[in-house]
Amino acid sequence: GIELESMSVGQHDALLLFRTLCK
Repeated sequence: GIELESMSVGQHDALLLFRTLCK
């Protein structure tokens, strides 16, 4: 929600990639 929006796009993308790799 708002927390993700406030986060920079780069950070969000890295976090998403990290979760995908760890899945």
